[in-house]
Amino acid sequence: MTHSLQPINGQIMTEGVLIVGTHAECGKTIAATGLAGAMVQNGLRMQAIKPLEFAAPGTLKQTLDQDYMNRVLRPLQRPENLIFDTFHAVTPVDWNRLIHYVQGMTYPCLIESPGCYSTPLFLKNDELRDGAFLAHELGIPILLVTEKSPLFLQRLRGAIRYLRSCETSLIGWVSVETHQQSNAPFWEKEVNYIIQQEQCPYLGNIAYSPSIGVTQGHQGNLIHRTQEGVDLLPIQMGAGIVLTR
Repeated sequence: MTHSLQPINGQIMTEGVLIVGTHAECGKTIAATGLAGAMVQNGLRMQAIKPLEFAAPGTLKQTLDQDYMNRVLRPLQRPENLIFDTFHAVTPVDWNRLIHYVQGMTYPCLIESPGCYSTPLFLKNDELRDGAFLAHELGIPILLVTEKSPLFLQRLRGAIRYLRSCETSLIGWVSVETHQQSNAPFWEKEVNYIIQQEQCPYLGNIAYSPSIGVTQGHQGNLIHRTQEGVDLLPIQMGAGIVLTR
């Protein structure tokens, strides 16, 4: 396994992928955890982390997503979570701590960004900074996640175009079926439309299962569903993982 980034303070700066969503509650935690778990099952050393979270003090949401990741995947390194009420509370010192922590991870990570692709994470020089800025700061590509629903097309087009306008490296997109759907006649046609019109690869879908739930802490068959439905190779390559014999 090789890493192309340079050491900082004696530690290897790991490569990875930033997981961003088209909207809140679109399945980012399920995607990050399932993808990392599937790659671990394939023999890779990988970790899912959510180092930044916005949540009201004393609420379950403060550590819910990271707790789920840790429950499904035994952490290779103990995750550090910076938790704030809002992005206004994030100081330059906090932001630098976040960047230093992620860059100091020994192994490649799938890093979940809070909210959606345009959610403000930090106010720098009177300019709002979001997931695209975080990806630039870390020097890593983005994987876009959307919920499999009739509303996905409008959300996804806007997200792809915005991220490209920010000159991010976009690996592609995956969908998560967060609710059971009896029929989705719109899906194949509109997926093909996105592929053709936006030239953004579709890497697959994590199908719904009643045994999977972040709030309940249920892993169920998440890793199997991910392996079954998603092309992992582009994500593995985007994370900078190169297997050598």
